[in-house]
Amino acid sequence: MKVLIADDEQPITDKLEDLCMRQWPDAEIVKVHTITDTLLECADSDIVFLDMEMDASGASCGPALRNANPRAVIIVVSGYPSYKSDAYHFHPFDYIEKPFTDEDVLKVMQEAMTFLHPAQEEPAITLKAGATSYRLHPEDIVFAERYGRKIHIHMTSGDPISFYGRIGEVYTTLAPYGFLMPHQAYVVNARLIRSYRRYSVLMADGTELAIAQGRFKTFETELHSYLMEE
Repeated sequence: MKVLIADDEQPITDKLEDLCMRQWPDAEIVKVHTITDTLLECADSDIVFLDMEMDASGASCGPALRNANPRAVIIVVSGYPSYKSDAYHFHPFDYIEKPFTDEDVLKVMQEAMTFLHPAQEEPAITLKAGATSYRLHPEDIVFAERYGRKIHIHMTSGDPISFYGRIGEVYTTLAPYGFLMPHQAYVVNARLIRSYRRYSVLMADGTELAIAQGRFKTFETELHSYLMEE
């Protein structure tokens, strides 16, 4: 990842460089102090901190920068709130007012990284129940339980999904996505476990489920292994 810091004030570029190095130690960080150098360096930059007062005409640099690199995340840095409306013409990601605090900058940096690298949603899986198929995302499932001949899938929101089926088949489908089986009647999402004791596990939705006496050691080992991988 390449970060371009364009500001004609040396203390500002040094401060932003320090924050970037703390947050992104592996990033290539380039500091420039003129519009000419900004346009030379911007084409392959992922994130650009742009001073709107640079060379007394930094505002004119924004549109040219955007044309040169349409995908860049441009973060405007300015001591003049009046420049805010000018900045919107080239669609900046955010606007930081001078003087700024470390927290101001770090917050925007974290949001920029989330924008550049959004969390990948797990692919939907199919749970078959006779002639009916349910397409669900594993991260939305809190736990599955067997009650009599029925399976109840408890989701992070909404009512449970119920159908006739086998809990073993549900476990086989969900196990590759971080699901554990602490009891012959339950399959739980490891990432949504709030806490556990020797005989029970508390899920994120507040439901307490039993851990079978003979399965505790296996359950604990599998949970620790999953957490280590995460």
